[in-house]
Amino acid sequence: MASPSCCLSRLSSALLASLLPVMSGLTLLLALLLLAGSIPSSKAAAINSCGSVAEQLCDFVCHCGDCSDENQCGYLGISAVLGSPFTCDFEDDDCGWRDVSTSTYRWVRGRASLDSWGTGPHSDHTVGTDRGWFMMTMSPPAKATATAWLQSPVMQEATATCEIWASYHLSGSGLNQTACPLLRLAVAFGNTVVELWRSPENRAEGWHQLVAYPGRIKGQFQLTFALTQPPTCGAVLALDDIVFRNCGLPAAGQQTCGAEESNCSRGSCLALDRFCDGTDDCGDGSDEEQCQLFTFCSFEEDLCSWEVEAGLPAWGRNTSMDLGTTSGVPTRDHSNNSATGYFLHTITGGDSSVARLSSPTFQATNSCSLVLYCHLHGSATSSLSISYVINSTEYLVRERTGDTGSCWVREQVDFNLTESFKVLITGEAGSGGTVAVDDLILSPGCVQQQEPAPMELPYRPRASPCTAEEFSCDDGGCVSAELACDFAKACADGSDENNCGVTTFEEGAGGWHDTSVGQLRWAVQRVTEPTATALVGTGAFLALQRGEGQMVAPAKVRTPLLGPSGLACAMEMSYILHSGPQGFLAVAVTEHSTDMTHLAWHTRGDSSTTWEHVHVPLGERTRPFQVELLGMAELQDTAEIAIDNVTFVQCDPATVPLGAAELSCNFEVDLCGWYQDRGSDFQWIRSTGKGQGSDHTTGSGYFLAADPSAPWSRGQRAQLTTYSQEPAAAPRCLTFWYRLAGPQIGTLSLKLQLQGAEETVLWTQRGSQGSVWHRGLATLPATGQQHYQLAFEALRDGFVGDMALDDVTLTAGACGAELSCSFEAGACGLAGSGQWWWQSGGTGITIGPVADHTTGDTTGHYMVVNTSKHSLPTGHVATLSSALYQRSVPAQCLAFWYQLSDSDPVWCHSASPCPGQGLSASSWRRMVSRGSCSASVRWRVIPGTVGTSLFRQTQIGRWCLRQWELGMSTATWHWMTCTCQMEPALSQHPVTLSGTCVAGAALQMSACMASPGAGRVGSPWPSTPAQSRTTPWAQRMVTTCTSTPVCWAQGAPLPGWRASTSPPPLPAACTSGTTWTSRSTSLAGSCR
Repeated sequence: MASPSCCLSRLSSALLASLLPVMSGLTLLLALLLLAGSIPSSKAAAINSCGSVAEQLCDFVCHCGDCSDENQCGYLGISAVLGSPFTCDFEDDDCGWRDVSTSTYRWVRGRASLDSWGTGPHSDHTVGTDRGWFMMTMSPPAKATATAWLQSPVMQEATATCEIWASYHLSGSGLNQTACPLLRLAVAFGNTVVELWRSPENRAEGWHQLVAYPGRIKGQFQLTFALTQPPTCGAVLALDDIVFRNCGLPAAGQQTCGAEESNCSRGSCLALDRFCDGTDDCGDGSDEEQCQLFTFCSFEEDLCSWEVEAGLPAWGRNTSMDLGTTSGVPTRDHSNNSATGYFLHTITGGDSSVARLSSPTFQATNSCSLVLYCHLHGSATSSLSISYVINSTEYLVRERTGDTGSCWVREQVDFNLTESFKVLITGEAGSGGTVAVDDLILSPGCVQQQEPAPMELPYRPRASPCTAEEFSCDDGGCVSAELACDFAKACADGSDENNCGVTTFEEGAGGWHDTSVGQLRWAVQRVTEPTATALVGTGAFLALQRGEGQMVAPAKVRTPLLGPSGLACAMEMSYILHSGPQGFLAVAVTEHSTDMTHLAWHTRGDSSTTWEHVHVPLGERTRPFQVELLGMAELQDTAEIAIDNVTFVQCDPATVPLGAAELSCNFEVDLCGWYQDRGSDFQWIRSTGKGQGSDHTTGSGYFLAADPSAPWSRGQRAQLTTYSQEPAAAPRCLTFWYRLAGPQIGTLSLKLQLQGAEETVLWTQRGSQGSVWHRGLATLPATGQQHYQLAFEALRDGFVGDMALDDVTLTAGACGAELSCSFEAGACGLAGSGQWWWQSGGTGITIGPVADHTTGDTTGHYMVVNTSKHSLPTGHVATLSSALYQRSVPAQCLAFWYQLSDSDPVWCHSASPCPGQGLSASSWRRMVSRGSCSASVRWRVIPGTVGTSLFRQTQIGRWCLRQWELGMSTATWHWMTCTCQMEPALSQHPVTLSGTCVAGAALQMSACMASPGAGRVGSPWPSTPAQSRTTPWAQRMVTTCTSTPVCWAQGAPLPGWRASTSPPPLPAACTSGTTWTSRSTSLAGSCR
């Protein structure tokens, strides 16, 4: 049998190393927990290959070498994708889960659909793309409330440390409705059904993490996920990556135990303080057998010798069955793991704020310890404290604050006192929460005093003059509770911002409170204490220590409720992380309004013994949110993990940091006045390439990249935004360089948000533009008296491709016409008359190319004109005109791709009527013109009778030069260059070429073209239309005025053309006979 220690939940080191930079939230936390080594994975889904007996199947222990005895158990023995055991990722099958619904509303195994964004997950949770699998609900109820049930196979023997992790995705328009939808996880064993977890009321669309604690279960059990929703909800839920951690019983067989341990009956070792603590840690119950000298109170019959202080709130004795499904109430007791078992819980009401439970008076002792199990759930402000009282004076020993989840958490305190005392347990439930206790266990050293002197409990302070919705300032004033810890002082003495997480720990925790549920915890510690001898520095700090909980989980410590915060908000702290490779330190942010947790920063353990400093961006957050610090180390390690000197910087949203108005940025140093939207699904990354190409500024510097193909960056949106900017009195131009590459890259947009107005899209580009930099520009309008914000938003269509942004520049004045346009996002300001249409091949209004040139498929867009006699009658004109261009250099270039149909139209770019006709063609071709072109460009189409031609005419004053490009019949992309420089001295006929070269005049044109036996290629300047249609040229002679000719025609030169030198051998490109080849010539010509 394989050792359970080798079957702890793990990821392969290589896989995790590739995923760590891009994971988010609790997903990363789970991955960090799983990183403890590698397990050989077998893709074969064999079941029980070694013939294990039935009692060894589905018990979270690998009895077969390939762990196949744990396949189809609601999990697989080993996940082939994640490399972790006891995991169901649904990639190969359903792991044995089956739909047991009683209506058409049901669970099915499925994938994400890129064609229906918003109606389900954008990706699965395992691999983060549309290729992964998950379980999802189908056919939501239309007329009545319905429940979809998903049931696991039979499992057996869960330990007290068992944890169930799963990811679920919510989407739909009704998520904010009351009880819409409700997801529950329940366990059934024997004749008992216990709810382990239910979804919170506040939720947002996206992937969420659930963690459930089934507790010790003997024998067989089954799990059930149930999703209930009314007909008006319309929500879709997906379930993925179910992981069982630390659920298998300890290995049988005699082990050698340490000095602070003892053997269980089955041979495993257990810490001495875990014996007689009300939990079956051994798995055979032997650790709870010899406990006659301990005093147990499970509240099954009464309060034992404990006393409840009269008044409200108070402690009440009750069961989960009687209390119902009220938020925060335990779903079962700890003693029996049953909804019918009793426990104590707080009953709120009255003027008092706390409920107190006191023990009998105990003799002075040096060996009294108290173990209890507490349950704090439903509120981030609930608290439980354990104190002792001597002579009516209270001394605090242990305190818990916050929400520890729907589970019972073990707590233990030791008393070493020289006077008689009482134990005082105080509970205070926050709004919407409940505090409960169960199984109070006193050690034999806690001896009741036989005739105790009367001992009054400490006087309870009078209630604050402030209401429950107010914060009580230290000077006696009251302010709204929403103003506490919002990074701006509201109390006259500033006390509303005390204990909000900013601290050096010299005077306490500074508002941080431990919410750990496992065998590690956070506590304030001083260097002078023996356990901190290896830490460097002086004074106090927050350190990772051994805890009293039963789970094998990271230690957690949280701030109070914070916010709202501004875009530049960040937390800075010093830390030391001296541990083995399994240790880690992480910072996460939990937003309670959406029940979303995002990872902000993490680092792994190493051998360092020096303090480091870190700046952790938190970004803009709504209230309330909490910052959570997580730490993990192996218990047997001599680890030192601590933090100190915590501050929050630039978090007040009303305070704009320096540089926030600096929108011009090349990203070489930082992001200038641009900030990450931390609520986005994935992030923009400041990068130097790493497979995404070079930057635009220098070719080797920094740019911003949004890489939606990165694993586990789930969701559709990444946004880069600004602070609110001062009103603009005049228009300005924002230029930038962008790169869109990949078949599923999606859309890049620039948005404007005016204060108090709807969001406006200023610029957008969709689809792949190739892995090259393109220039974008957008005019920012004058905003009058309104402040405004800008945002670059990346919206992906899939998971293959990346976006990049660089060299953002803001200048005065409007931008003028766009210098480039792919027509993917629209007409780019080109105004059409007649029958010009913006369309794609897949959604054509008129007949046009099946594939555009930009994307090469039917999704791409272009401008097209229908020149049939019904759409554009003879003599009518369809024009497409640009706005004014801003001249930047003496000679500018116009480049475009065009395609001519096989029918009648004639295309031209002209300021005057276009003469002649050309040849038909059906492929895209490219033309580039250079020279002193006019300030505006216009295309004109005239119906023709014989084939098609493209005319381009540039007119400056009374001089013009007309150029023709004839149709070609090959089905490939063609490149054509045409450069003109106006020479006023020329005075030849517009369509007749001069046979001599004139100094200073140059016309460069594509020349060497081969199409043997197929197409017809005419002279670039035919004297008659008939020659251009009928003359079959296999090679075409082209010459220059001053240099060696590039290509020669077969036979004599063309009429009117003169070679300057004798013909050299033909270049290979001119004789290949299979491709079109471009060469250059210089000719003289002009027109009036």
